[in-house]
Amino acid sequence: RAASYTRDAVCVAKNCINPVFPALSQFGHSILSANENRTWRCVPGYTAWRSAGFCSQVVSHYEFAVPEQEATGARPTVERLMWEQSRQAMRAYVAHLTGMGRDFWAHTEPWKEDDCIQAVWRMACYTYFPRCNKLSSGRYLRPCESTCRNYLKACQVTCCDEGAQCVFTHRRELRNGDVELEEGYAPHSGPSPFCTGVGRRPAAAVPSLAVAAAAVLLAHLLPRAERA
Repeated sequence: RAASYTRDAVCVAKNCINPVFPALSQFGHSILSANENRTWRCVPGYTAWRSAGFCSQVVSHYEFAVPEQEATGARPTVERLMWEQSRQAMRAYVAHLTGMGRDFWAHTEPWKEDDCIQAVWRMACYTYFPRCNKLSSGRYLRPCESTCRNYLKACQVTCCDEGAQCVFTHRRELRNGDVELEEGYAPHSGPSPFCTGVGRRPAAAVPSLAVAAAAVLLAHLLPRAERA
């Protein structure tokens, strides 16, 4: 449906950026839709989360999945796939913080930050590390609506239109004339077998192995000149 805009002159937008949610889209394309077009495999083992680097603490509370790779050569290891997913989640985290006007280099350990920073971190990780789908093998499970709402509350997001809706369906025409159907988050509260998200906040401490892995990812994420 067409977006409607408020006529309230006192509305003041806050943290209403594009995209409004962390890891929602990249270069104008829906990340959630792209993930749904991939096949995912569950990662077994109680300690598998330790290889998730930047996202290790977030995914330690549920069984997650990683995307299958097309057969274009040697099949990458699960650890390599997890590393790549963690790298993508970190890029989304950095991009969103930048859009919010925050200095990423002041927030390199999101697990130690305020509720807003942690909500950005969790949404990015839930997007790239979906819950293992026990009901429909291989299919992607979007982040839960409750996770989205927790982010809106934690970051006090205010948009002077309908841009801050967690559950939505938009039809968007691309430059080449194609029409892309963009959908929002799963209309469920976590934890749920129908979406990705947990009902409790991760603990404050992060295992040293996870910190080390995240530090290495940070070192390779941005050019050295940007860190000066």
